[in-house]
Amino acid sequence: MNRSNRMYYRPFGLSVLVIAGITLALLLSGAKGVEASTGPAPVQQVTTPTPTPLPVGAPTGTLSLPLSRFGITDDIVLRSPSAVTEVNFELPYRWLLADGIDHSYVELRYDVTGSAGSPLMASPQNDMIPGSLLEVFFDDYLLASITPQYGTNQILRLPIPVGQVNPNRESSFHTLRVSYYSGRDCDLANEVRVAVKNNSIVRVAYTEVPIVPDLGDFPRPLTQNPYIPQSAAIVIPEDFTESDLSAAASIAATLGRLTFGALRVELMTTAEANPTALGDRSVVLVGEPDRHGLIDSLYRQGLMPTTLTPEGDIKLPSGLSAQPDDGILQEIVRPTSPSHVFLIVSGNTPEGVTKAAHALLQPQPAFGFNGALVVVESINSVVTEEVPVQEVTTLEDVGFTDAIFYGTGSQRSSASFFVPANWQILSGAAITLEYAYSNSLDTELSGVTVELNGRPVGSAPIVADATGVQRAVVELPASEFRPGERNRISFEMYSQLPAECVPPGSRAAWVRVLGSSSLNLPHSLIEERTEVGLRGGLFAPFVSRLDLSDVWLILPEEPTSAQLHGLGQFASVLGQSSGGDSLNVRASRVVSTDLDVYSDYNVVLFGRPSTNPLIAAVNDLLPQPFEVADDTLEPGIGTLTYRLPEGFSVGVIEIIPAPWDSNRLVGVITGTTEQGETWSMDALADDELRYQVVGNLTFVRETEVESLNTGITVGEGVVNAIEAAAGTPGAGLALTPIVTPTLAPVTPGGPLPPEYEGGEDSGLSTTVYILVAALVGVGLVIAVGGVWLTWKRSKN
Repeated sequence: MNRSNRMYYRPFGLSVLVIAGITLALLLSGAKGVEASTGPAPVQQVTTPTPTPLPVGAPTGTLSLPLSRFGITDDIVLRSPSAVTEVNFELPYRWLLADGIDHSYVELRYDVTGSAGSPLMASPQNDMIPGSLLEVFFDDYLLASITPQYGTNQILRLPIPVGQVNPNRESSFHTLRVSYYSGRDCDLANEVRVAVKNNSIVRVAYTEVPIVPDLGDFPRPLTQNPYIPQSAAIVIPEDFTESDLSAAASIAATLGRLTFGALRVELMTTAEANPTALGDRSVVLVGEPDRHGLIDSLYRQGLMPTTLTPEGDIKLPSGLSAQPDDGILQEIVRPTSPSHVFLIVSGNTPEGVTKAAHALLQPQPAFGFNGALVVVESINSVVTEEVPVQEVTTLEDVGFTDAIFYGTGSQRSSASFFVPANWQILSGAAITLEYAYSNSLDTELSGVTVELNGRPVGSAPIVADATGVQRAVVELPASEFRPGERNRISFEMYSQLPAECVPPGSRAAWVRVLGSSSLNLPHSLIEERTEVGLRGGLFAPFVSRLDLSDVWLILPEEPTSAQLHGLGQFASVLGQSSGGDSLNVRASRVVSTDLDVYSDYNVVLFGRPSTNPLIAAVNDLLPQPFEVADDTLEPGIGTLTYRLPEGFSVGVIEIIPAPWDSNRLVGVITGTTEQGETWSMDALADDELRYQVVGNLTFVRETEVESLNTGITVGEGVVNAIEAAAGTPGAGLALTPIVTPTLAPVTPGGPLPPEYEGGEDSGLSTTVYILVAALVGVGLVIAVGGVWLTWKRSKN
């Protein structure tokens, strides 16, 4: 390279070096700035337990959970002189936690301030508060006891003692408790507030312990982690019988109830159950070995606790053969997925399969067996009579035992009770609360608030010098009840002692709510459903019995895999809505077109008019009938007339009073095409979309849901939806607008957002990137100018 060329490139090279140096410096300083901003504040006066040796190879994973993930929607404010709060949560039961400040810890983020206008606000905000205590407990183990100081955005990171949280059934549920006590010399005029932020974190580092098959753990290990989406497959024979399908539907409903809908259930036949379809999840196999290819395969591989004789009989480990009608429950770890299991619900006969399934559905403690194998000889028949009409019931009758609250601050307890779908609660419903309390309580600052389904409805007072059991009648508004669901009545007790400051756990403050408290539920029976109300969503009206024994789910004669999957999901959410025990859902293909056969049931039909003859049989009664021959919609809803393109797909969900009994219901889960059917079933399985099904007629297009009650009028939103979908304006419209639901976007499940991972580098800030870009631009201008000047000089 000659000298003129070197002169030509020298300014450009220098500019590049300058730009690179400045950029590197900014990057390093930006990274350090982020680390400093997210790092924890020093821990003050922390009592740290002796570390427990980590298991070999641990930890294998970490998870950071903010308090907001446990339902804490706002910051928790603890006020002087004393207050306490508890946060209850569950960790996966197979997690063995790792010890140490860098592994499993609680990161408390909080502010300590004085009340507005008090002298404290005018004083320096870095002072310690003499005599006061901020205490943090994990499962009743004291993590820290410190003297707090004034200030905002404080962070306290406390290691979790592994020895206190073992991975077993009793300790998978945990409690984080934070208490504040301002000291006996506190000045109540100068209120202190400790605000625990809902982005405080419980972080765990863990190793998963191996699965030990134990049927007593059901529904574990089918469900393991409450913080990630979970699913399980239920596999029935390809030539399934009604008993196979009913057993599978009842198991799906029970899984929905026991997991509160957190476990998605996919129902399929052996023809579909290849390794890809089963995936990495637990699988329930339902059926007799000689008709179920997967069960037979497990026997041939020698993986089962029992063996199968050449004659097809099941032989027990003792060498004895199971009786022909015995139910056989077995559980083994999946060979290809050691974090999951095969749960086999089987027997030599259909009666044996039914017994095995019903044993699995029994509530604890009747479900008292354990181990990897259970032989079921008999099942006590479940009484399926109508829920008795009881005007008065006690809290004890619905499973509530006396609740005793010790200490100051706010505490709560609750009871749940079932209201059948055909009950109309009348005015005058009330709870007669029976309660007792300490005479030491401050009568003005203490009391019991009563809530019905999460909404406050009244309170019971604390009266001075009262002795013995007190009674308070709190009216329960009829509009707050939810027929067809379990309703929850809650008691929030706030207690405070007089001006003297006391520790929040002082047993001088106590309140006892008695199980003898009584519910008075005057009601009438809905003898005829002239119009269908869906206030609790589509599922609630079908729950007139807790055990769901009067619900019949009916598939076409040749069901598709999507329809099977939809039936399983419907049963799962129905069980979640019921909340009952010993669920017994009936499910089958179409058994008859004679409607009288179904007279004792609420019926849900899957398919299209061309594939399910029962839908065709009730078609004329539907608010949106079909042209049966080709599954297209008849061009009219009320006064709305429209024309849809040929082959147009839309999901349709309809609900009507049953033609055989106006107090029964018929639900139709359908569509104009298979794709439309799938949209309908997916909407009912979706945690958000199904709550938009609030009328007797619902249209579904992919993730858009539009519901209306045709007995009132046709909604303008339906007109817009149909016109937009069809691409042609409606003709002859005479509409009265009504308020229609707002379509909500679906939020898919997935891992926690990165910002929940407390104390970790979240990357460079936007400001740093802008500065870097600006400097690069300036540098390029300088470089171009230098090149131009060099070129100019070389010419001269």
